[in-house]
Amino acid sequence: MTVAEDKSPQPVRLTLWQRVTGSIITSFLIAFILTLFLALAGTLLLRYRDSLADVERQESRLANLLAQSLDAHVRQHADLAQALATAISLDERIQGAFSNRDRESLLQISQTYWRELSLSYPLAQFHFHVPPSTSFLRVHQPDKYGDSLADRPMVVEAIANQKPLAGVEWGATGLSIRGIAPVFYLDRFIGTVEIGIAFNDQLLRDLNISDKEVPYRIRILAVDLARLRAGDPNSLTPIAANVYYQPDIHLDLYRTVAESGVPQHTYATVDGRRYYVYLYPVKDFAGQVAAVAEILMDHTALVEPLRRSLISDIILRAALLVGVSLLVWLMLGMHIRRPLRKLAEAMQAIAGGDLHHSLDIGLRRDELGLMAQAFSKLQKYLSHALSQLDQMAQRLAASSEELANAMESVGMSSQQISSTVADIAGGAGKQAEETSTIATSMGEIQQLSHDIAERASQSAVQTHAMAQIIQETGTALQQLGERSDIIRRTVAMMAKFADETHLLALNAAVEAARAGAAGRGFAVLADEIRQLARSSAQATEEVTEQSRHILKTIEQLLAGVPTALAQVQEIASLSERIALATQHQNERITKVSHALSEISSIAEQNAAGTEQLAAAIEEQNVSLEELVVLSQELTQMAAELRNSVDQIYSGSSAEEALSTPAAETATV
Repeated sequence: MTVAEDKSPQPVRLTLWQRVTGSIITSFLIAFILTLFLALAGTLLLRYRDSLADVERQESRLANLLAQSLDAHVRQHADLAQALATAISLDERIQGAFSNRDRESLLQISQTYWRELSLSYPLAQFHFHVPPSTSFLRVHQPDKYGDSLADRPMVVEAIANQKPLAGVEWGATGLSIRGIAPVFYLDRFIGTVEIGIAFNDQLLRDLNISDKEVPYRIRILAVDLARLRAGDPNSLTPIAANVYYQPDIHLDLYRTVAESGVPQHTYATVDGRRYYVYLYPVKDFAGQVAAVAEILMDHTALVEPLRRSLISDIILRAALLVGVSLLVWLMLGMHIRRPLRKLAEAMQAIAGGDLHHSLDIGLRRDELGLMAQAFSKLQKYLSHALSQLDQMAQRLAASSEELANAMESVGMSSQQISSTVADIAGGAGKQAEETSTIATSMGEIQQLSHDIAERASQSAVQTHAMAQIIQETGTALQQLGERSDIIRRTVAMMAKFADETHLLALNAAVEAARAGAAGRGFAVLADEIRQLARSSAQATEEVTEQSRHILKTIEQLLAGVPTALAQVQEIASLSERIALATQHQNERITKVSHALSEISSIAEQNAAGTEQLAAAIEEQNVSLEELVVLSQELTQMAAELRNSVDQIYSGSSAEEALSTPAAETATV
């Protein structure tokens, strides 16, 4: 027997990531950390989103507050303008000059009011109207009078109803906050007087809100609706602003506000900062949109505290995550990693041929405990099966050696018989020509016939013994086939275990895929387990293939046993017939001395009998050669089987024992 060349596996070089994630506990810990990180990140993002929603609601509330303050500010100035107009209308000098249509006197009296009021109020217009709607005197523009004011709804309505009015309206000098009061002289209506307060920058700067800490910007824009609908960017003209700026806002929002009178909001960037933009309609006394108020809230100033708070939360929760991860790592190392390491060491020991390696992980009732129990049962079962297989291989080797020895004995006997038959054939050929020498040689022939009978009887006995050995060999081969079937079922059990492991890994991968990004760490772990299950399945397939090959060879041997047994029985029958023939020949030789006349016929019969005997012996030699070849193959298979068992017991890996060819492992 020659020992196979060393094919021990070379050490595998692992990358840093493979070393870090090679442990199941480490992979689980990484997945756990990633899950916690995603959960904390999701919580922070949800909180940040809710905070942004709160900021947007706060911005909307403040914008509405500013819009309401602007409305109140405009109403306050409108009431002021109406009060001033009413006070002027009650001046008797004004009434008299206006009643007499004395423009010069009215101008002199009104200019005194204009100068005094302009010192305290941002006056823009001081105007007298006469029915039906004609300009009588513009104190702010004395040279312009007599023009029709039919396009001024406030003037038309105030003259028609002879009642005071207040509100916002466009005029020849632009958009103003106006107050109109009727003027009576001796209870006779003589016209109306109008005071207009400028809608200018100072008006917006005087605007007060309760929350002074929120930076804001506000502009009043005149809208040319026709040009705005055509998409002309110059259709918006700033009338007043507390701070002048140029935002990038889509024109459709201004058109929506101008057409529907419904406020709109959006976001825009001004001077590198993000602003919340609130577009609010400024309506005239009739409720029509006279201009658009553009209110900007500093979104960056409101969001910046949230960002600082988010960064602080991230740092705090990251520290908490590291602490929890360390605690989990210590707990997993104590309760899971050590038992798994012991289980891995035991499996490596079995793979190295040590079927008696003990596994002790304590009394556990969890999955690890069940795995340890199943491993111990599998270890005992493999040890018992290999022991029986070794015993069967020994019995098979002994039987094959006995069969080979018997075949050699039968071969020697058949050679002697062939030689004897050849001698008989030569003597029978010469018997017809040398009748004189037959009488003298009769004693020798009788002795030779006696020897042939004895040898034929011995050959029959040996042939029967050889048949018995062949039957025992067939029985041993059947038992070996049954034990091979036990090995196949064991390997099938291992393949089923590998399939179940692969199925569990596949389910874990599906669950990880459903979890999305949070389950990526679980997906990596499931892929490693699935690869391990695939390797186990490949190993069991190789074991199954070798078992199938052995079982096929045994079936071939079993198929050849009946043929060999029949040939041996035929040889035994021929031997018995040879013994019977020699007995008859002895009787004839005895009668030869009494009847020489029958020598020729007897010689011819002997010659024919010897020829048949020679042919039968030749066939027997061929059958014996085939039996010798089969016995040698059976001996070689038994040696290979024992060598495989010896490799397992001597520490070779299971993969080496199954993958090493028979020609390399042993030679009989």
